[in-house]
Amino acid sequence: MSNDPPDALRAVMLKLHEEVHRNNFARAIRQSPNPAKALADLKKLVWREFDRRKIIDLACQQWIDFGSWPIVEPKFDALLVWERIWGAYLFGAMLDFRGFRPSGKTEIEILRFLLIDSWELVGLHQFQARLIRLQKTEKDRRTLQ
Repeated sequence: MSNDPPDALRAVMLKLHEEVHRNNFARAIRQSPNPAKALADLKKLVWREFDRRKIIDLACQQWIDFGSWPIVEPKFDALLVWERIWGAYLFGAMLDFRGFRPSGKTEIEILRFLLIDSWELVGLHQFQARLIRLQKTEKDRRTLQ
């Protein structure tokens, strides 16, 4: 038996892992087999994100504080919540894999950092990277026709 302190980041990653798998429906909604539609949908989502950011921040904070998500409308807000979960999961997994351990931080503090505080810097870059990939895919598709 180890006397090591509990690993707060690992505990957070387990919570996010459960949320990712519980809400996999949102991932299916956001993915279109048609690259042009996927690109258009992602552009709409990116534009809508800025206007809805505070609402999504509050939804994430509610989940952090109480373990439940508020009902969000319209569908775009649910997708934006999903983007937060997925983005936090990816960023947290990268930190965990690289051995980063935020000493002295609680699970709540780490969840807030991953879901809210780092979103503008990290999450939006994930959006941008996906947008660039989809634009390139669509451009390549048109070139081949």
